Amino acid sequence: MVWQMAGMDTRGNLHQDVARGSVPIPFPHRKVAPAHVIDLHMPNETMLCTVLLTARISDGTTIAQNFVSYFPSAGYPAEEEQTARALILRGTPAGLAQAAWIGGTGEREKARSEDYCWGFGHGFFEWLLPLGGADLAKARRIKLLCEASSHRADTPQTDDKIFPTTLQMFLNDVRIYNGVIRNHPHDSRGVLSYLRGGVGAYGYLVRAFAENELLQQIAQNGSKDFLSLRCVVPDNALAQGGLTIYGAECGRFPVCPTVIIDW
Repeated sequence: MVWQMAGMDTRGNLHQDVARGSVPIPFPHRKVAPAHVIDLHMPNETMLCTVLLTARISDGTTIAQNFVSYFPSAGYPAEEEQTARALILRGTPAGLAQAAWIGGTGEREKARSEDYCWGFGHGFFEWLLPLGGADLAKARRIKLLCEASSHRADTPQTDDKIFPTTLQMFLNDVRIYNGVIRNHPHDSRGVLSYLRGGVGAYGYLVRAFAENELLQQIAQNGSKDFLSLRCVVPDNALAQGGLTIYGAECGRFPVCPTVIIDW
């Protein structure tokens, strides 16, 4: 038997070898029996981890495989985090400055308890992220992370029928992302949603970057006090399937709407 534990932290970084190992195990004929006990040490930081277990016979052929997820947490990630070379700013689903959706949106208290916010049709969510005196003009790069899906009223398990939407993301009214989000899926990959008592909803991890001239536009457009982040489904888009934005404890990834400013 071979096992490997990998994980993702709250900054969207993948850790492929949190733990790994192998051990020979017996295969009793027509009998269910314990195979082996694995001693795993969880990470010291918040991380959604998955242990992949694989059983192989002597020629390398895989005959069985399974997985189990763990979510060691040091608490909800801070809305502001300083490192030696970066400032990390996070928005929460309940921490919206404003929102407007043609088909309606959820209540703030429900967004706080469920750790996601949603809107039907076209519209926007906006966060105002305090800069704490940081000067964007001195930044080398801005990285934006967000787990997003469309939003539908029902909750079917994922199948071939898709429900797409358009997503545009803006920093200080400067567009840094434009794309189509495929669906509003619900299945075992939405492990954080299940842990909150939901039905496995999750989104897609969207990444966007701003450098050079685009970064300078963001610095020039905004206030010195805060950075504006908007997630938008435009009213002229072909796909207007609403929008769901997931927090760090809901969906598939332990990631809030996150802006990482590299110096």
